[in-house]
Amino acid sequence: MTRSPGASDVTAPGSERRERLCAIDLFCGAGGLTEGLRQARFRVVAAVDNDELAVESYKLNHKRTRVWRDDVAQLNPATVMRALGLSPGDLDLHAGCPPCQGFSSMRTRNGKLDITDEQNDLVFEFVRWARAFQPRAVMLENFPALRDDARMVRVRAALRKLGYHLLHDVLNAAKYGVPQRRRRFILVGLRDGNPRFAPEVRRRRTVRDAIGDLPAPGSGDDLGRRPVRREHDRGRLDPRLHVRRQLRARRGPQRRARRPPGGDRPRHPDPC
Repeated sequence: MTRSPGASDVTAPGSERRERLCAIDLFCGAGGLTEGLRQARFRVVAAVDNDELAVESYKLNHKRTRVWRDDVAQLNPATVMRALGLSPGDLDLHAGCPPCQGFSSMRTRNGKLDITDEQNDLVFEFVRWARAFQPRAVMLENFPALRDDARMVRVRAALRKLGYHLLHDVLNAAKYGVPQRRRRFILVGLRDGNPRFAPEVRRRRTVRDAIGDLPAPGSGDDLGRRPVRREHDRGRLDPRLHVRRQLRARRGPQRRARRPPGGDRPRHPDPC
């Protein structure tokens, strides 16, 4: 991605002239996408999510990023731009993973069910923010089922109308150096030029490649002796623990009643 004229002059309040491309992370969760962008040499200047525990975890992992704990559909992008000292067209990358429970093959039984989930329409908020920020590039990630969803047809049409050249496909993370078979729908768009996906790796990494150098369990660290959950003074989970939010649903019929239609797991705030 080449830098547009004058882009290096964009600064955020209290910061020096930036040397890296800047991005925002919409529906940021605990910050997994932000971490990937950071490793790719992006500077994530803003993130938005409405889940309290996810935002607390995000702040612990990404202390230099300004986070809005708010409903993306209610938050005005202009408010965020003013706080960052940005104008339309200054942002390099608008990235996000909209809530994807309704597109999960686990809930839709591999596409055999049509799940009605109001969160599915949040993909249109991704477009609204792109329209406001007018970034040089956009990137959206989600479950593979989103590729063939009618909403994505509308999203792609709207992004093309905004001037983006699009590339989208379902990719397997294992082909790009991740030691996990993980298929995801990826959409990228550029205002100038045609986007390209990164080349696939020649040799796939294994779990042993990734963590084989870690010491054996019980060989000096106390990780295995730590409790699965800790409590804050106010009785909630400690977001520093590397575990998913504990399910509070009771066992038995009452638990099954809380499952979303067509699904066999209660809803998590950040399953993507």
